[in-house]
Amino acid sequence: MKLSIAQKTTMVNERWWKWGVWIEGNQEDLGSVESVTYILHPTFSKPVQIRKNKYDKFLLEEEGWGEFEIRARVKLQSSAPSVPLLLVSAAGHSRILLK
Repeated sequence: MKLSIAQKTTMVNERWWKWGVWIEGNQEDLGSVESVTYILHPTFSKPVQIRKNKYDKFLLEEEGWGEFEIRARVKLQSSAPSVPLLLVSAAGHSRILLK
């Protein structure tokens, strides 16, 4: 199984961004995902958010200022353990780690 986090960012002004993150993978791998839990910076009103829609690749869209780390825990439909993913975003760049 090969999954990764993808992102998009749109600068609204020099201090505000609209952004989204989702899980990338082939149809079969995405079909085996039950849910994705995103862990955002603790300053968000809802820093932990769960997405269950595999048809939009478990998309999370938000907006805000600054840069921060986004973590995601992928829960599989089987009894297999969840898969941790990490996205570190810096002005439109990302580093993706799959453990």
